[in-house]
Amino acid sequence: MSLFARESAYEAELSPLDKARAAMEAIDVDTHVNRVESLKLGIAAKEKARDRAQVRLLELHETIRDGRQPDGNDIAQALLADGKLPPIPDDLAREKDQLVVGIGALNRQINDGYLPLRRPWDKLRQEMGQAGEPLLDDLYRQAQEAIAQVEQIYATVVSLSLIMQTGKIDALRRLSGTMLAGGREFRRFFEFATPIEVDQTILALNDLPALKAMRRQIRETVDPPSQLQMDRDGL
Repeated sequence: MSLFARESAYEAELSPLDKARAAMEAIDVDTHVNRVESLKLGIAAKEKARDRAQVRLLELHETIRDGRQPDGNDIAQALLADGKLPPIPDDLAREKDQLVVGIGALNRQINDGYLPLRRPWDKLRQEMGQAGEPLLDDLYRQAQEAIAQVEQIYATVVSLSLIMQTGKIDALRRLSGTMLAGGREFRRFFEFATPIEVDQTILALNDLPALKAMRRQIRETVDPPSQLQMDRDGL
């Protein structure tokens, strides 16, 4: 047996969970972790720059405020000397305006940076979902089998309810019908076939004298239930 044949045989022995686990372990998690850490570092750097700018902006506000309330003695001394008043520092006002604009831009960038961190692991979860296909396929197969059993129970009790009147029939129909009606989205997503075929052994009851007397026949198929129908039937 060749090396490839041995590997193929080994793969065949793996359970769906083992196959999914092996694929998940092969995912490069560091790439996703580094991406998240990079986002956090970028936000931290912007927050630090914004905080520095806000401290400087507060200093400018105080400086400009003090400049608008000049000391009278300094003004008097300037008038006595040459009559020229000290210039108003326009560059401080321009710096203030620049800081306001810059802080606003940093705040927007910080907010944008936090958006991906609300759901930081979406891409990793997508890769996990792809790696988990063998497990999901197996669960899907099990779900199909379970739904098929419930469908058969529902089709049978619906058929029997046409010819029998008992609380047990109602209870079985309510249980199976509610499961199928409540799983409508599940059925749509996995495209289960409709209508539901009735068990052939139940159809044999059509030969009974009682059914002929009631002029009733068990149908070969039953429509899947809806919650509206279940409510309407009082189930």
